[in-house]
Amino acid sequence: MHPDAIFEASLASKSCVLDHNFKIARDKSWDNAAVKRLLKLYCGHRKPLLGLQLGLGEALALSKLQEHIHFLATDFASAALSVDPNGKSLSRSESQASYSELGRIERTFYRFETYCNLFRQRERTWSKGFCNFRGLQPRLDASDRQETFFENFPPWENEQLACVREYLFNQVSIPFNDVAAHCVDWCKNEWDECYLNDDWEHPENSIKERLMSHGLGYIRRLVNCTTFDERCGLLEGPSAHDNEFLFAGFLAQSCGRELMNIESLARCSPNDMDKIFNRAPAADRDSGPREAWLWAHIDRSLDDLYNYRWEGHRFLRLRGYVMWDMVRWERWGLLNEEWERSPPKEWDPEYFTGSGTKYCYDEIHESFNIRHEISRRGGRGWWAPGDESGIQWPGGKVPRDWPPKKPAKPDMEELIRSAKQRDVFAKAREERARREAWPSDHQGWVDFFEGRQSSKS
Repeated sequence: MHPDAIFEASLASKSCVLDHNFKIARDKSWDNAAVKRLLKLYCGHRKPLLGLQLGLGEALALSKLQEHIHFLATDFASAALSVDPNGKSLSRSESQASYSELGRIERTFYRFETYCNLFRQRERTWSKGFCNFRGLQPRLDASDRQETFFENFPPWENEQLACVREYLFNQVSIPFNDVAAHCVDWCKNEWDECYLNDDWEHPENSIKERLMSHGLGYIRRLVNCTTFDERCGLLEGPSAHDNEFLFAGFLAQSCGRELMNIESLARCSPNDMDKIFNRAPAADRDSGPREAWLWAHIDRSLDDLYNYRWEGHRFLRLRGYVMWDMVRWERWGLLNEEWERSPPKEWDPEYFTGSGTKYCYDEIHESFNIRHEISRRGGRGWWAPGDESGIQWPGGKVPRDWPPKKPAKPDMEELIRSAKQRDVFAKAREERARREAWPSDHQGWVDFFEGRQSSKS
């Protein structure tokens, strides 16, 4: 374990105990008050709790978590340092993270695990129309986490958490997109289409938010799955989603009402800057993360300072821009330049995903309908356009009515000719009805018969 990550590791360990055993101490029941006490106890001085004692089970769990974090942190650094924050390729020597940078990354992964333990969706059952959280209180609202969690860390450390989330989002996208595009079982119920038709690559995708909330151990197992069946076994299905996890917490952040009317960070007074930067103690003394965050936000209004939907910052997060030492930033020489607010050309914010998949509503809709029809006929397994070799049919036999016959495309000239004929016939019927119309009043009958007599003469 990196020495710089001991504080976050001890916090993750205690939050894990609190989450799984529903207790922070033997005489205190698990509730939101326990969450607040835990964060206040740890985050008040940013040091490991003195006298922390771990049982054998807790120590083994922390050791396993460290194994996951070291693996993911190394992969994160390798992916983030493939290019610099301006999109320029880096040499092999420049793409190696320093010891202190790896510690910073590991520290953020521990913080992510803590957030999962404290704020994931709690298991619930339904009874007589009411939701029962098995005696547990519902988790804190996203707005309440601003004071309880995010205000314990300076803004660039919360941005570090956003970088880790962006990385993990792309990691779960690879297995999820594979199953969502090919699994027949996921299209069994018609109402599941409303979840699958959501843009898979949108940063607020609630299904992937749910997947990430299960923690780093689950994410690593999911990422390491190499076969379609293994991925299906770990994924819960399209109806399992969470709209109130980490991204909702990011959106609920603010710098305080008293600062929201300031046009930009560049116009802040030293006193206002102090309120933003020194609201919580920083984890390390290196100024690289702080200066990088300021470089990327200097022209943002304080009302829009924590706009996590902005695609330009999403690109920077994939580059892990607030993870690097000041020495690296000085070597890049970017902090003295104005950052190009438009993402690089290779960045496609509408369709980008780490898996390389492009979202297309029409294709997903057609794919869902076909797989739904296969499921209705008892089929299961893997399907792709033009390839049905992975479908498992009942009894190993393809149904006689499969594939369903597609209606022949109509001849447009014949349709136009038929429409004209129908129009002629309709006009003829109207004229005949008008001539043979029966009067509805007495005078009408007189006029009708006089007309007939005059026509005979």
